[in-house]
Amino acid sequence: MKLRPGLEELAKRVHCDFTASFPEQGWDKIIIDCHNTLITIDPDYVIHQIKEKFGTLRYYMHTSLTDRTEVNECIRQAEKLSAVTCELCGEPGKLDREERWIKTLCSECTTNRKVKQN
Repeated sequence: MKLRPGLEELAKRVHCDFTASFPEQGWDKIIIDCHNTLITIDPDYVIHQIKEKFGTLRYYMHTSLTDRTEVNECIRQAEKLSAVTCELCGEPGKLDREERWIKTLCSECTTNRKVKQN
């Protein structure tokens, strides 16, 4: 599998019981920034899964630290930022609810997505 630039290091940290897959490229900066902060907190942390769920980022990982305060805050900030960042292009976005799908998209990507569906 070919990874987008910057995600190679993250893929090496994915636990062997999980598959390295990442959300759309618009959130790459958020994910990479979160990772860079997490490795300063716990250089040995392990990724279980990074995905989109209900239109926002979910970052699941394991740390051996007993105090997870900094880890949890880092992940919470990344998830919060994903709620206002288009997951397709990285521009400012908002939650777009359409039938059974919820995505965080900018107005242009929302329009393009609706055009492709018709």
